[in-house]
Amino acid sequence: ALTLTQPTTQNNAVVGGTYTRTFTITNGASGCANAVHFSITYPGAGIQLVDLSLGATHLTPTSTVGNTSYFTIQGSLLTADTQLCNGESLTFTETYKVKACDAVTNYATGWGCSAAPASWCQTASNIGYISMTSGTPAYLVHKTTILNYVDMCTPFVIRNEYTNSGTGESKAATMYNVKLRKGTAYANNYYLSGLSNLYNLSTVYIRNSLLGTNTSAIPYTFTGGIHTINLNNYFTSDPDGAGVGLEDLDNDGFFDDLPPGNTVITEINITTDCPTTWSCSNNSLTQDSVGGDIQYHTMCDTNNYITPYSRSGGDRLNHRKISVSPSGYIPANIQSGVSFDINIGITYYDVYNYLNISGATRYEYQVTVPSGTIVTAAKWGNGEYNPTGSTSIVAFTQIGNLVTIISPTVATATTGWGWVKLSMTYNCTGSSNFSLTWKLFERNNITTNCNCRAEQACGTLTTLANCTTTCSAGPNSSVPIVSRTNNSLGWTDYTLTTRQSKSSISAYDLSKALYLDEIEIQGNATQLNASNNLYLYFDLPKAFGNISKLTPSSLDILIKRSGITLVNTTTTSFSQSLSTSTNQVILWDLTSVLPPGGLLAGDVIESKSRYTVSTNSLPNYDVQSGGNWYFYNLNGSLKEYCNALVPEMYLVGTTYVNTPSNAPSPESCSSLVPNGGIYIRRNFNDAGQNYSNEFRPAGYITKFEMTIPNGYSYVSCSYVPLQGGSTINLTPTTISGNTYVFENTGSWVAYKLGASSSQYGARFIMTVQPTCGAASNTLPISTKTYYKDYYYNYANNAVQPTTWDYIVNSNVPLNYITSTAPEVSLTNQTGSIQATNTTESFVFRMASIGTTKAPYTWFSIPTVSGVTITQVKDIATGTILTPITYTGGQW
Repeated sequence: ALTLTQPTTQNNAVVGGTYTRTFTITNGASGCANAVHFSITYPGAGIQLVDLSLGATHLTPTSTVGNTSYFTIQGSLLTADTQLCNGESLTFTETYKVKACDAVTNYATGWGCSAAPASWCQTASNIGYISMTSGTPAYLVHKTTILNYVDMCTPFVIRNEYTNSGTGESKAATMYNVKLRKGTAYANNYYLSGLSNLYNLSTVYIRNSLLGTNTSAIPYTFTGGIHTINLNNYFTSDPDGAGVGLEDLDNDGFFDDLPPGNTVITEINITTDCPTTWSCSNNSLTQDSVGGDIQYHTMCDTNNYITPYSRSGGDRLNHRKISVSPSGYIPANIQSGVSFDINIGITYYDVYNYLNISGATRYEYQVTVPSGTIVTAAKWGNGEYNPTGSTSIVAFTQIGNLVTIISPTVATATTGWGWVKLSMTYNCTGSSNFSLTWKLFERNNITTNCNCRAEQACGTLTTLANCTTTCSAGPNSSVPIVSRTNNSLGWTDYTLTTRQSKSSISAYDLSKALYLDEIEIQGNATQLNASNNLYLYFDLPKAFGNISKLTPSSLDILIKRSGITLVNTTTTSFSQSLSTSTNQVILWDLTSVLPPGGLLAGDVIESKSRYTVSTNSLPNYDVQSGGNWYFYNLNGSLKEYCNALVPEMYLVGTTYVNTPSNAPSPESCSSLVPNGGIYIRRNFNDAGQNYSNEFRPAGYITKFEMTIPNGYSYVSCSYVPLQGGSTINLTPTTISGNTYVFENTGSWVAYKLGASSSQYGARFIMTVQPTCGAASNTLPISTKTYYKDYYYNYANNAVQPTTWDYIVNSNVPLNYITSTAPEVSLTNQTGSIQATNTTESFVFRMASIGTTKAPYTWFSIPTVSGVTITQVKDIATGTILTPITYTGGQW
């Protein structure tokens, strides 16, 4: 009987490598064979036979069918006596070239009446293995540099550096047949996406950094905002120098491979889209993280391209204009010839332009004022509109109705814009309806006169001008003052220990109120003639859907004559019968409280009326909400009054958000906070202005729950108040299966009202770790947040209402990046054991073949009848492993 001992496994092989191994055929029977037949099969042509020899004799197949070659050994090649007898062996030397990863070789031998396997009387077979070397390409680094830049109106060049940061054996870690792409590479955690229409990328060259030269222009495509250079089979000579960038590691005659540690550099012509016409209505743009990726083949797969996560090239081409909104202030009432101040500026979610690098960028306001307006002074405040911020005097020009203010300093990518305070007078040449318009321009280069996409924001401010000359009858009303009442003021800090005092709050902030706040309107009048009746009229626009914004509660009134108080009382009598579907009218009939004989000329009327903000369906930024306000008398059916004024108030709505962020996603076996955890806020929108000297608690969280899906394990959870207070590391109150419950025992502070969509009040950081089941499970982490909403209204109440207790559900995605899952292989290094002794041994190899480290490894050896495993040893360290018995075997 013939036996075939397969060759020792070739470890650390590479595709294209040539290796030598031996296999042996032995006759273990008592009879002799005068011919030995054998075959070698290379499935899938994964191996190419270079040479097969027996001693000094090079063998030639007797025939080849497909991937199988047949050989016959006879005559003197067997032995000197032309017979292969008991105990005699033939050892063959096989030289071969690896064409595919992990290719196997099937050997078969036999003896019989002919060379055809069908005629063999006995067949023995075995398998030869190869184990590939380890190495992993990695795309981690990309760099973008701007060249030849003048301004946004002039074409320039970007230099792009693509680096293979792979590790391990060079050929295994090489990127083959590369495609270099350019696009948007947001946060290094996403695949490449298209650029916005801001940039157009065109002609491209490969850079030879050693010589300081470029190749001639090479083909490219620019489709869907992605610029692609396909270098597969393009360069037949090295375009960028030996050992630097592109090489020919697969010996196919083309320099289209990028070994680990090498960097290939491109230079691309780029232009900025500068439309002929551009207005502030177009000005919404996000172009962040211009970067790239490398699509490549691996040593073991030249059919399917790998597309890694994209990498940002830096901030050199970043340009953001998100939620840029006009903002400002004008008094609700102005007097003819009396100086007043107005503010104009912008609020935003984000603003920057990294092409403002010429040293000649400025921002410019153009304000068109009504006829009869004279601007007397201008001040500039840096950055986003902030009426409490510091200002400095700035130059301005006024030509006719056009006032121009230019930023006092050169703008950079992230600075230079600001807001303006103008002092002016108005002589009522126009009408009592005072209205001015303004625009903000970004002048990219005032030296070259480049005004690409210049107009940034447009706004209008309107007010009521008191142009009345004289009045002879009715009450002469003075400007009313609006203020929140004491129980609607904020606190000094997050501890909610001390209410802020009115004297520490600006008049503007006092006039701004939220849902459930109570406000008071304090207003006076002087009676011009005798009257036996008195009314106070107040109107304001309704919220969308015929919703009244205010609920009246009471009015205090004093009437004085010659300094003597005649009336001091409170009334709750009002009517809203004059309201329409769009206008809320509140009428206070004060006739019943007049002194005997009614009002006389010169009587002074003082009032303080109170209202509760009755809806949250309000603008999410500061909009002057007051309408007309005045005292009047009825003379028959004729209203007699002097001055219809506006009570300046800002009734503002807020929005609640409970959401995860965008990154990161789970990968490998690393613990993480998926999607950044849960972010919570109640806030104004990006045009909103927060209270400048008050802590107004938007909500108070009483309990938090999280349910983790299979495939992940709990690590930790913490509560983070983001605008005051300390982080609390949480311990679960209860655990039920995969659900973890955390209850607030008083240590989680209330979270603050936010000024914009980017200003969150609190965050839950939930840290989990992927386990073996993560890759196949796409279920999210389910969370529940139990909270008290509008907490600013009742935070200090001894007994707190449950009216605004809510539970919100939010899911945190767990999109495991399957390409990062650790992966191991087991390779038989011994082959089939032909047991001839009572004790045998075999060798197998465990290798990490994934893109990330496998932190823990196990292997199992099942129980086989008649076989006892006596020892397992780590060959590399000599360590004897301790077995762990399980049903059916050991591991």
